[in-house]
Amino acid sequence: ISLGLVGSEMCIRDSASLTHDDAAAEVMFELQDLPCITVADVDMAKQEAWAQHTNMISPEEIAAALEEAGHPCSGWTVQD
Repeated sequence: ISLGLVGSEMCIRDSASLTHDDAAAEVMFELQDLPCITVADVDMAKQEAWAQHTNMISPEEIAAALEEAGHPCSGWTVQD
């Protein structure tokens, strides 16, 4: 999964595990289950997910949670 931030938004790319609806639902569940995630969405066509979060959780913590759930992140970028 590759993560991209826009202020407090994180874009997550994962060509390996976002290939079916069940995986997308799993990623969505993991994102929504994290503290300080205010909005999340998954785009199967782009094999991306994004999450808007507060400063109380870091991109590294989000990536670690997704990796622990079986959806490893390949990296992320910060966009202003």
